[in-house]
Amino acid sequence: MRVVTGDGAVLHVHTEGAVGHQAHATVVLTHGFCMSGASWARVRQGLCRQFPDLRVVTYDHRGHGRSTSGTQAHSVAQLAADLDAVIGAAAPSGPLLLAGHSLGAMALLEHLSGNREILARLSGVAIIASAAGGLTECGLGRMLPPGIVRSLPRAAKVAPSLFEAIWAATRSAATPMLGRRHGHHNRPTARVLAEIAASLMTYDVRAGLDVLAAVPTRVLVGEHDRITPVQHAHEIARSSRGAVVTVIPGGGHNLPVERPSVVVDALSELLGHTLGRPWASPSALSATTAAAM
Repeated sequence: MRVVTGDGAVLHVHTEGAVGHQAHATVVLTHGFCMSGASWARVRQGLCRQFPDLRVVTYDHRGHGRSTSGTQAHSVAQLAADLDAVIGAAAPSGPLLLAGHSLGAMALLEHLSGNREILARLSGVAIIASAAGGLTECGLGRMLPPGIVRSLPRAAKVAPSLFEAIWAATRSAATPMLGRRHGHHNRPTARVLAEIAASLMTYDVRAGLDVLAAVPTRVLVGEHDRITPVQHAHEIARSSRGAVVTVIPGGGHNLPVERPSVVVDALSELLGHTLGRPWASPSALSATTAAAM
């Protein structure tokens, strides 16, 4: 399935599970920076095994995987608009659960903060290894000079080959912290990398997280995540007034790939109430869980 956005981007969308009226609920999964919808493969498969009447939707962000770019700049706000387009095309009605990893969760939060009408459909939200803002306040983000990062789009335009070479070396060096990638990943161009990185410097939806107060919300974070560390997860929970944080022992940043069963359990718990089949989370998951104070 392909979704064409208003500015001409073509988004590659994958659906799995129940179809038509057989689908009693839909889960939409949004992936992280420089990955693709394939990073959700094991989570998607696990959910479909647990819930035969569930439809699962994954897609590639613009400029990632098999999706193309449009005329608009790549930004968290634009990715949020793309998410809205995917929901409208692939899940226009019925109960809906939204889950995002890293950059995908930022797009999800941006979407919800500006689209409260969708709340009536939401049966749950899962934020995985992400943040609601303040990316330079803790973790590796403290090492990023905002002025230099904001100038990256111009640098990528002037010297794209050099920019991509520097990024490739940086990504390789950061693999122990970012985690392994999974599946089909076309490398984003210098333009995509630079514009999204610059956008992250101004991304901040913390003031709008009260939108989650009426929606069952789980926040998952790896104990050893250095990209979006535990502080970000607790900040989301405090600001949303009710989200539940789960710290995954020994986990890193790329939880959908590294710990898919834990992600499936968290999503299954949210889905169980909607589909009338309460889910008992394994003790390994519930033991590390604490409600927001």
